[in-house]
Amino acid sequence: MKEMRFTLYGEAEGVLGSAKETHWATVAQGVVTDASVSARTQGVLPGISAKAAKALVPGIVLEDEPDEPTSVMRAIWERLWASSPWLETVGKRVFLLQIPGRTPPLREARNLLLSLEEQLSEEQRIRAGLAENPFLARALVEWSRLERVPEALYYKVGRQQWLLSPSLAAWLRKGGPYAPFGTWVHNLPLAALWTLPAESKDRLLKLGVSRLGQLEQIPKPHLFRHFGKEVLLWLRLLDQEPGGTVRVNYPPVQRKKVWIAPLGEQVEVAHMEELLQSLTGELAVELEQAACGALNVRMDWESDVAEGSFERVTKKPAYTAEALQAALWPGLDAFRGSALRRLEVSVADIRPLQSVQSSFAIKNGAFVPSEEVSRNDLSRLLYHVNRKFPKGLQVGLRPTFRELRLKAVLEDAHHGG
Repeated sequence: MKEMRFTLYGEAEGVLGSAKETHWATVAQGVVTDASVSARTQGVLPGISAKAAKALVPGIVLEDEPDEPTSVMRAIWERLWASSPWLETVGKRVFLLQIPGRTPPLREARNLLLSLEEQLSEEQRIRAGLAENPFLARALVEWSRLERVPEALYYKVGRQQWLLSPSLAAWLRKGGPYAPFGTWVHNLPLAALWTLPAESKDRLLKLGVSRLGQLEQIPKPHLFRHFGKEVLLWLRLLDQEPGGTVRVNYPPVQRKKVWIAPLGEQVEVAHMEELLQSLTGELAVELEQAACGALNVRMDWESDVAEGSFERVTKKPAYTAEALQAALWPGLDAFRGSALRRLEVSVADIRPLQSVQSSFAIKNGAFVPSEEVSRNDLSRLLYHVNRKFPKGLQVGLRPTFRELRLKAVLEDAHHGG
């Protein structure tokens, strides 16, 4: 079995609020967007109105949804990314993580959820689904909210809720991959299909269609007449392939380090190089720990007389302090003033670094890189052939007759001159 990527889809619950009470919810435009575990057990779920939440739990604390993801959610994303670079963050509390392997990564997923529990309180938890591709992983979680998914496995990892798709569950029972993958999605309730507009769901229910697979039972001309060409996208959901891809968007597209002079204590320009080395060194440590490099390096400064910036786009991802400094060094010439107030170094367009595994061969009882062995063998071949047939073999392109004649003419002219 060749290696494939399994997808873990997860939603963090109770991570957007800051209230100390056990019953609370966050609200945006009059609609609940998140709630504590205790509030959820009493029916306060995302999507209901704030008035309905008050009616269900009269003493509930309502907060405005924060503009940015909370520190708890950022810590969760950071921990996820440390386990796999294929991480997609969605909104302020959702993630898709792909884990490669030849078999379903049950141990890896369990250990990951256990490590996340250490960062969550009693009123916070994660509901996650492991499936064959990103769509199926989310479908598993969405379906589980409405009813129990047939033949799926349900696990409890501490306080975290974890589901295993029916196909992967069959894989475990049979001791090998179960084909075809994803056929269980045919029974997905349309109410759990997040890509389908509410109006279309109502119209399909009136036609007697309540499950995704029932779309095949209706003639396509009839579906086209009622819903248009969009039906083709719905029918494609019935054919699922393992693997798939996620839109990797983590870590954040920019990292930066800032130095600001204390009030009234500006430093001389001579210290700018020292500060630049310090800031790039701190950034390099973060990039190396994250196994990433940056294709865009930028420096912004503020002096006693002016402000300025310098930006450099690199051909290869830069991740060492020396590479970052080399990219920014020419920008020092643009500095104007005698004292430095503020210096900011930032990197953007961050890319994961790809490691290359070197192959080795046994040569004279020792491990030697295969490239070096091949290079030595080629040199030996060239030596023996050219000794018997002078200039019979050479490395690189052989010059043409015209190039050789031009070279001879130029050398003759040079010596004659």
